[in-house]
Amino acid sequence: MAKGRRKRARAVPIDGPTAEQASKGEFLRSGSSWRREPVIDVLRSRGKLTARQHAGLSRYRDVAGAVERSETTSCLDFSVRGGGEGLRHFGVRMNLELARLDQALGSLRDIAHAIAVQDVSVSQWAIDRGGSVERERSIGKSLIRWLEPKRKTHEIAMLEVSMAGERLAAAIGA
Repeated sequence: MAKGRRKRARAVPIDGPTAEQASKGEFLRSGSSWRREPVIDVLRSRGKLTARQHAGLSRYRDVAGAVERSETTSCLDFSVRGGGEGLRHFGVRMNLELARLDQALGSLRDIAHAIAVQDVSVSQWAIDRGGSVERERSIGKSLIRWLEPKRKTHEIAMLEVSMAGERLAAAIGA
């Protein structure tokens, strides 16, 4: 059998996020793939957050992500594979900083964690907390229906996000 060059496998074209994914957030093209833009970055680019508020929420996102990814279980494991020495100094620092930031947030901790860490949109947060209103529009012969948050609930949620950003910025000294 003759040895020759192998044929290159054709790359599967990436059409982008599905309609359901696209309705949950903003996506950016990154090379040949797509990545979801964090909600706080979208709010900053649309002018809903100031640079100071964005810096506070970004720091909170980084610290909470580091705590969630920490190696707590392996460090506390006394088996052969675990050291049993507890958290490393990095993990302790991040846990202490997260506790300090959560304390600074107070009652705004839930919305800040949902928006900054879990990437829940402000509209979805408002719908979950205060309910929604069904809207409809007819275009030609088709009827389009969608849900949107109640106006006041959405405004209050945006105000709470900006207040959380200010509290976090004050806590980190930005």
